[in-house]
Amino acid sequence: MKKLVYLLFIVATLGAIGCEKKLTATEYNNKIINEQSKVLDLVLEFTSKVDSSDMKGARLLLDKTGIQCDSSIKIIEAMGPFEDDATFKDAAIDLFKFYKRAFAQDYKELLDIIEKEEPTMDDLDRVNTIVEKVGDEEKIVDDKIQTAQKAFADKHNVKITDNSLQDKIDNLDK
Repeated sequence: MKKLVYLLFIVATLGAIGCEKKLTATEYNNKIINEQSKVLDLVLEFTSKVDSSDMKGARLLLDKTGIQCDSSIKIIEAMGPFEDDATFKDAAIDLFKFYKRAFAQDYKELLDIIEKEEPTMDDLDRVNTIVEKVGDEEKIVDDKIQTAQKAFADKHNVKITDNSLQDKIDNLDK
């Protein structure tokens, strides 16, 4: 009897795993954009902390953003490709990897320089170099995900709406 109950449990468990709900194109899109929004919220919060000279708050966001990027990467990787096309998913993962590296290296160095009591002209030049480098790299991964999302939406008839977070990020450079 125990063997029969155990066997039924295994069959039920395997059946439940096999019945995992497949995402629609809209759900797939929204899941990726939801993860992107989580990261962009932290990017904007970091910028706000730096702009208001809250370096302690900005430093806390270095790790927090890295953790969120790792979480978002795991969630998106677990989704797999949509109908054998991983372009949109891969572009999102590249974006999260970019932000993880930028926060762990570039923005950390930026804060180190900003927090110096008496930064030199070389320090200020380095700040400008970092900002320019990160901006150039961000444009590449941002263009890539936007292009991939548009192609995904066109192919699968998904309506794309404007993302106010993206508009805020775009306006940081202005």
